[in-house]
Amino acid sequence: MARTHLTAVDMPGALDYDGTVYTFAASDVANGNDVVFTGREVIMARNDGASPYTITIASAADHLGRTKDCVATLAASANVILGPFPKYGWDAAGYLNINGSNASIMIAVVRLPASWAGR
Repeated sequence: MARTHLTAVDMPGALDYDGTVYTFAASDVANGNDVVFTGREVIMARNDGASPYTITIASAADHLGRTKDCVATLAASANVILGPFPKYGWDAAGYLNINGSNASIMIAVVRLPASWAGR
């Protein structure tokens, strides 16, 4: 099955003080989630469940075939911010793949401004 796409919300630039409104979406446990990947995405996740669950950012093989996923375990009611991730080692055909172990893992994606450019 195809992954469930998430939409990244663009973070405002340095002179935009209006803030950023974003919403969380439940993890698609059966199919996984993904987001269009620029290398400027920050993943925010929270666990709305009563038990610990994990969120995994799936790595992509580098030029030597190496992978090393980013896995975070969230206790009940815990939050985590992950990223940004560089394109090298994470770009899966233009997407960043995200997997939650339970639908209680809620995910939001914020994209840093282009001026950030991998600092």
